[in-house]
Amino acid sequence: MTQLLPGLAQPAPKLAIDLNHVAWVVTKGDLTARFTWMITNGEPCMVILPTSMPYKSEYSRPCIVTLNQAFRWAEPPIGDPVFIKDMLEEFATPLGFGKHDNKRKNRVLALIRDNLDILIEMPPLPDDSREVVADVLHRDHDTGKITHREITDHV
Repeated sequence: MTQLLPGLAQPAPKLAIDLNHVAWVVTKGDLTARFTWMITNGEPCMVILPTSMPYKSEYSRPCIVTLNQAFRWAEPPIGDPVFIKDMLEEFATPLGFGKHDNKRKNRVLALIRDNLDILIEMPPLPDDSREVVADVLHRDHDTGKITHREITDHV
């Protein structure tokens, strides 16, 4: 059954992160960075949330910095200033400040840059966060050979 978001006629997106599985937590003032993994592909990521308002709702929109985008947050010439400006403006509302609050945007940027090394050094997603949810038997009609596979999902 497809779950609908309240008041919207569109399906809820599949959860991308699970903050019950966190490798590290860094708090700097009113901002907290939680280091976890994307459920969909196991990619390490940094999730930034207000310290006073922990992530609880499946409808919340956390601010996520993925490992494959980490280089874009670096200092120039490697970093991408246009990307950083756009993302900080996008992060403003979920983090509870205005798009034009440059002081807060600089604090978010400092939190990200100060902790890129943690993101880069994160281990792979632990296997204990996945469970077998189904078994599949496949019979090759030409040879009669039966192959067994387990289907796993993040739980």
